[in-house]
Order: sequence, then structure tokens, then C-alpha cells
Amino acid sequence: ERRWKRDKELIQNLRTWIDRRNHAVHRIVRSAPGTPTQPIDEFLEDAEATARQGAELARSVSDWFRQNKKAVSSELDR
Repeated sequence: ERRWKRDKELIQNLRTWIDRRNHAVHRIVRSAPGTPTQPIDEFLEDAEATARQGAELARSVSDWFRQNKKAVSSELDR
């Protein structure tokens, strides 16, 4: 039960980060005509925070996989 709660939390954190990453990327490539774009300092701050969070989540996914490698490998062999 406890492990599943951690797994669900990791998945939710990944989903939240994916939305944040997509938002950051779209801000740099998309703007509405006649609407001012986000100031570059704000964009860079948000992009850096998103990148740091992504690196942290990548480590968490790697740790999760290392801890569950045997179970994951047996599931893939089925």
C-alpha cells in the first residue's frame, strides 16, 4: 500500500511537470498577435525552475526503476 502511494505520487508529479514543461515551451514559440509576450526574465526564471524540477524527477524515475527493476523486467517478459 505504502509503495503504491509513492508510485502514484511520482506519476502525479510527472504529469504536473509535463504540463509545466509544455507551458514553458509553448510560451517561447507561440504568442497571440497584438498581445505582449512574457518578459524574457520571467520566461528564463520559469524555464530554469522547470528544468531543475525535470532533472529531479528524472532522478526519481531512475531510482524507482532501479528499485523495481526485477518486477518491471518480469512484466516485460510476459
